[in-house]
Amino acid sequence: MKIVLTVGILFTGLFTFAQLKTEGVLELDDREEMLTTAVYSLGKAGFVVWSEEIEGKKSELAYYSIDLEKQQTISLETGKKLTDFGMLADQDSTRFLFLHASATKWFIRIFDVESQTLKQEELDKADPFFIPTTCFWLNDKIVMSMSDVLHWRSRILILDLTTGQQDFIKIPGIENKGAVISIAPNNYNEHLSIFFKESNSRKEGVLKVAFLDITGIISDPLTVSVDTKSNLIDGKIIWISKTSFILAGTYASQRFSDTPNGFFFSKWENFKQESIDYYSFGDFGEYISYLPKNIQKFVTEKWKNAGNYLKTKIVLHPVYTTESGYRLIGEVYYPYYEYVTKKYTNLLGTKKWEKEVREFQGYNYTHAAILDINEQGVKIDDYCFSLKSTYLPREVSSRVRVYMNSQKNMKMEYVQRNGMYIHEIVDGEVLTTELKGTLTNVNIAGKSSPDIHYSYWYDNNYLVYGFKTIELKPEGLILDAQKAKTIFFVKKMSYVQ
Repeated sequence: MKIVLTVGILFTGLFTFAQLKTEGVLELDDREEMLTTAVYSLGKAGFVVWSEEIEGKKSELAYYSIDLEKQQTISLETGKKLTDFGMLADQDSTRFLFLHASATKWFIRIFDVESQTLKQEELDKADPFFIPTTCFWLNDKIVMSMSDVLHWRSRILILDLTTGQQDFIKIPGIENKGAVISIAPNNYNEHLSIFFKESNSRKEGVLKVAFLDITGIISDPLTVSVDTKSNLIDGKIIWISKTSFILAGTYASQRFSDTPNGFFFSKWENFKQESIDYYSFGDFGEYISYLPKNIQKFVTEKWKNAGNYLKTKIVLHPVYTTESGYRLIGEVYYPYYEYVTKKYTNLLGTKKWEKEVREFQGYNYTHAAILDINEQGVKIDDYCFSLKSTYLPREVSSRVRVYMNSQKNMKMEYVQRNGMYIHEIVDGEVLTTELKGTLTNVNIAGKSSPDIHYSYWYDNNYLVYGFKTIELKPEGLILDAQKAKTIFFVKKMSYVQ
C-alpha cells in the first residue's frame, strides 16, 4: 500500500489541499475569575462550554447555538473543586449528559436537543472510593466501569437517572487486583460486554469476557485462550450476531510485559473462541520510521530479542468494519519528561541551592498504526502516519477521529503541529488531505497560543478553541507591552470536500 508524506517521513502517494474558512469567532473574557476548561460539540444543536472558578468552588455550563450565540447558562456552587468526566450521548444523540463529581456527590446535567434546555441534579455517591474510568448512557441509566485505586478493586456501577438508585455489580471471580480493561455496548438485547483481567499483579493475568444486562444481571465469564508467551493488554468487542463477536486489541510478546508489541484478533462463535491471531508491529513497514534512520536498525534488532523496545503505549480504537473485513487502529504515545532546575531553601532561609529534577511534561503522540484484516483474520495490509501534536496533553485520549463520509469511505482525521489532516484509502492508496488555516493562524487580533484544540462539530464544520493573550492598547496611546490579558476563544471553521 502506498502512503503519503505527513511530517518528517517521506512516503509516496496522493496528497491534496483544502482551505479552511472562518465562519465566526467567540471570545470569552467577560469574567476574569472564571477559567474555561472544556468545549463539547453537540452537533447541529450547538455546543457547550464548561467553565470553573480558579479556586474551583464555582462552575457553570453555557449552551451556545451554531451561530455562536449564548442560549442558556447553568451555574453551580459546590464549595469544592469538581472532577470532569466528560460528555455522554444517548443512543439517538437527542440528549447529552455532562458528568462531574466531588468527593461525595455526582453532579449531572442533561441537555435536551428538542427543547434545547439544560437541567441538573445532584446525587450522593454510594461509595466515594470508586472512580469512573469508562461510562455509557443506556436507557436513562449510566453504566460505569469503576476502579478503587486505594484497595485495588474493580466494579461496575449502574446509576438510574430516574430513581437515583446506585447498584454496584461485582464481576464474578475477579480478584482484588483484577482490573476492568474495557466495556462496550452490545447492539443486541441491550447488553454490555465487559473485557477484564483477573490478576495478582498489574501486568500478568487471565483475560476474561462477561456480559451485563441493563437490570444488573451478569453472565458467567468466558476465558480468553492466549499464547503462553503473550500477554493481552487491551481489547475491544464488536458483535457479528446475538451469539458471535470479534475480540481484538493489543498484546505484549512477553508474559510479564504491558508494553504493546502488536495487535491480536480473536473470533468467537456461539460464545466459544474459534481462533486468535497475532500481528507484530515489528512486521509493519513504517512502524518505527518516525525515528532517526541511524537508530532504526538498532531498535529493530532489539525488538527481535526483547519485544517492543520503544516502551510506548497505545490508545486503542474500537474495531471498525470495512468492505473487506475489519480495521484496527492504535495511537502510539509515551510520557515525556524534561530535566528542569528547581530552587530550594532550607527552613531557616539561610541556605539556598539548585537541583535538576525530572519533571513530567505531558504525553507525546508519535504516530498511528493501522491494520486491515479480512473476516477470517488474514492480514490485508498495514500502514502508519505521524501524529506530532501541537501540544503535550496531560491526559491520555484519542487524537484521531474516524468517520464515514457520504460515499461510505472511512476517513481518519487528526491535527499535527502545522495543520489538520484527513487520511482515507482510495483504490489501495492512502489519500491525504491537508486542511490549511487550522492552527498556524487563528486570524484573531493578538498572539496565538500553542495550546489550541479542535473538535469535529457537524457536516464540514469544526470548533477550534483555546487560550490566547491579547495586548491592550488604549485608543491614541502608545502600546504598553506590560498590559495584556488572556482570553478563551471559540472559532467556527469549515471546508468544502
